Amino acid sequence: MDPKADPTPFLRGLYHLIPPDRIAHILESAGRPSVRVRRIPADAATRLVIALGLFADLSIPQVWRRLHPATDAPAPVESALAQTRARLGVRPLRELFDVIARPMPTHQTIGGSYRGWRLMAVDGTTLDLPDTEPNARTFGRPGTDRAEGAFPQLRLLALYELGTRAICGLVLKPGRRSEQVMAGPLIDRLEPGMLLIWDRGFFGFPLAERVIRAGAYLLARVPSGALLAPTRRLSDGSYLAELRPPRGHPGRGWWCG
Repeated sequence: MDPKADPTPFLRGLYHLIPPDRIAHILESAGRPSVRVRRIPADAATRLVIALGLFADLSIPQVWRRLHPATDAPAPVESALAQTRARLGVRPLRELFDVIARPMPTHQTIGGSYRGWRLMAVDGTTLDLPDTEPNARTFGRPGTDRAEGAFPQLRLLALYELGTRAICGLVLKPGRRSEQVMAGPLIDRLEPGMLLIWDRGFFGFPLAERVIRAGAYLLARVPSGALLAPTRRLSDGSYLAELRPPRGHPGRGWWCG
């Protein structure tokens, strides 16, 4: 975001999406009530951490000033803001994300649905992290037999709406972790009436079965090496096949077309 751009629309959206009473409830349930005798109470720290993602090009004190433009008091020093973030911890932010990260389209959202199904997708990427020992220890470094990568790296996998691009679920793991292994908890967030779209790397019986058991539908690419023998050919040239469980799996087969 351009640091000179007017931040008002972004901040209005932030306060509309996450009203103060919702933050207060999450902090209370997480054991982090907002103590007003502190200069930086927990609810202000929560908004600061979220706003850091909106104003990634600004320093932490500059982001604080964007959130508190009307006060004449100087912004807290960066070390005080860092201590406040550490005191807040991860749990309130995780619980707040779980509450807020939900489907958002209305019947007027372009691309939000197809024939009554709400369109969802799951996809991932990798992100380089600051070169610190805690990050390297937690997430590891990419590399080859000859050398390690320059930066620690995490793998991010998200469930999101195609119409709004709203994130509805998120998993963060070390960069070496397989996306297929990470996908299960995201699929469990699906709801009846959703149509999930994914790439061929996720194709397989265990994940497809989880989609069906969630009451959702699946549109998936199939790897070229997958063997799906036709059980019934249709008039348009396509065919039905049965996706069978691997040997030893207790599930039954599912029909796919």
